[in-house]
Amino acid sequence: MSGAGRIMMTHMKIVAAVALLMGVCALAQGGEFATKDEAVAMVKTAVAFVKQEGGEKAYTAFPAKDAFADHDLYVVVHSNDGEVLAHGSNPKLVGKDMNDARDVDGKYYVKECLALAAKQESFWPG
Repeated sequence: MSGAGRIMMTHMKIVAAVALLMGVCALAQGGEFATKDEAVAMVKTAVAFVKQEGGEKAYTAFPAKDAFADHDLYVVVHSNDGEVLAHGSNPKLVGKDMNDARDVDGKYYVKECLALAAKQESFWPG
């Protein structure tokens, strides 16, 4: 796989983790929380969309497309260094370094996801 391909795949691995983490921490839309299977399906849809449209075009579409927001889930993409490349819920975060962001338990969730993505192709953050 080329360097650009590895970078895109790493970005998309982060989508899976962050979409779930952000969704679990957020209030559910419509009173429901999405399931792990729904989160995985959304990530697969996002990956296919990036492959079809290219990263730059896809990233700008994530906040606007209903396919990338379901229940309490939405797509978030980080670069390998923690910069937000796309954010389905808060586009104002695009371009921001989120390495120091913490979840409700005080865990550095972006750093955790980046470390997991560097070690393995697929993961479920804990």
